Amino acid sequence: MASATPSSVEHLLQAVNTDGFFALKDAAKGLEADEFAKKDFPIATVDGLQFCKVHTFDDPRITGFLESTFDWSGLGMFTYLHPFPDCAHGFLARVPQNLGLIVQIWGRGSKATFYKGSQAAPLNIRAYHNELLEIPLKQLEGCEPVTVVMDEGGL
Repeated sequence: MASATPSSVEHLLQAVNTDGFFALKDAAKGLEADEFAKKDFPIATVDGLQFCKVHTFDDPRITGFLESTFDWSGLGMFTYLHPFPDCAHGFLARVPQNLGLIVQIWGRGSKATFYKGSQAAPLNIRAYHNELLEIPLKQLEGCEPVTVVMDEGGL
């Protein structure tokens, strides 16, 4: 995968503004995510924080995007998602003060469906018991579902 350049950061910015997401295939990240998962995601350890740092703040593709978009950045972790048949889940309520970028580190064989344009859609979202936001799929009918398969992992 190519290193970040101003044009690649611009490409990522354009993808987020247009689609609401971007996906980068990266076999090295996939392998490391799988190894981290084998350890049961020890996020509350020095190794866990180091994993997050290396795969976000030390990755020029991510830092280039963050530095060109936000005044500051922070780090959080959500370790596991599984399919939900009747709803989609989001991480942030869409109000100006909650603008954010979620970096997901995908292991090999990961698959996710994103809803193109949902970042601009008027959605009625509610808190869900897993600390995410629940979005009934019926509300996403005007948004194009895009399934991303990360055979080798990535971001």
